[in-house]
Amino acid sequence: MQQVRLSGAIERLESRYPYRVRVLVIKTDKEIELEIEVPEKLIEEADLDLKEGARVDIVLSQEKSREVLESEIAYSGEVYKVRDKEVLISFGGILAKLSGDLPAWLREGVRVYLGLKVPH
Repeated sequence: MQQVRLSGAIERLESRYPYRVRVLVIKTDKEIELEIEVPEKLIEEADLDLKEGARVDIVLSQEKSREVLESEIAYSGEVYKVRDKEVLISFGGILAKLSGDLPAWLREGVRVYLGLKVPH
């Protein structure tokens, strides 16, 4: 199973008003940046305290692993575009962009499971 664990901090938190979606920009300790949309309803239901500077644990996997399922936010989707050091993923209309030194297994058409956890 191909899986990557990352930790980082929320660098920016943006609203996509009027769509009730927040965009998290997370800088990780492995020189990878994740920009991901999170519906406000999901943030409320998971009772997450998201703010700039907050630590976030990330799991990226090709399989629906236990670590992904135990995350506070879990998405499944597909890589739909790969550019130089950048991967775009659609999680059923929720978009994410990974950039930096990315794992080679992140190729177009690959199924991806992503878990986000905010340590308390």
